[in-house]
Amino acid sequence: MNRRSLLRKAENITGTRIIAYIANPNVSPNFIDHNDPVFFNDVLESIGQTDKLDLVIDSPGGDPNIAEKIAFMCRSYCKYQFRVIIPNAAKSAATMIALASDEIIMGYLSEIGPIDPQIRAVTPQGQITYIPAQSIIDSLGLYMMPLKRD
Repeated sequence: MNRRSLLRKAENITGTRIIAYIANPNVSPNFIDHNDPVFFNDVLESIGQTDKLDLVIDSPGGDPNIAEKIAFMCRSYCKYQFRVIIPNAAKSAATMIALASDEIIMGYLSEIGPIDPQIRAVTPQGQITYIPAQSIIDSLGLYMMPLKRD
């Protein structure tokens, strides 16, 4: 049975419209990026307004600004309930989408988090890499200073 058939079967059981975002680990880029809102919009427009919406998500993360946009888009197409189903992993930006839902459904093999912002950098060899924002903060010694009370 293919993925679409399984999603339709689940829709019939739950009475909820279901869409899926499954990142392919064998294709680059395989993370949430600036191209995704267009595809989400197409899918959401094809199903139209619904009372309840489930998003099946499996992603290593991606751009947090795009994650926020996707979460708002999903919420704008459902009237009452937005749930996220995580069959495998929702990391970083995918975790943000899940946290924006009304309910997160996970199984015993599911993983969520952490939210780990990355900063795009170019190596001296011209390769694009991503550096955890926290490591840059730590290396510069930019720590939160406690507030002084009088």
